[in-house]
Amino acid sequence: GHRLRQAKSQIVKCMSQLRTRARIVLTGYPLQNHLEEYWCMVNFARPLFLGDMEQFKHRFKIPIDNGQAADADDEDARIARSRTFVLNDKLR
Repeated sequence: GHRLRQAKSQIVKCMSQLRTRARIVLTGYPLQNHLEEYWCMVNFARPLFLGDMEQFKHRFKIPIDNGQAADADDEDARIARSRTFVLNDKLR
């Protein structure tokens, strides 16, 4: 999974063109990765399951990052927890 971090890298482009019946990605605890790297690994295994990168950023990355910011208010933190839960639950 660590080689599939950047969606625009040559290895991701090459690996994504391989025709397979199934794909798996092994990594550590996924949400410890940067969210864009996480999207890249999921997108390799299940293309567009989490939307394209822009959709993913608006639905998950931005709200989660905002809720983890030092100046986040209670509402930002609540939204971040909710989106993290949805993201984790979606991939079970």
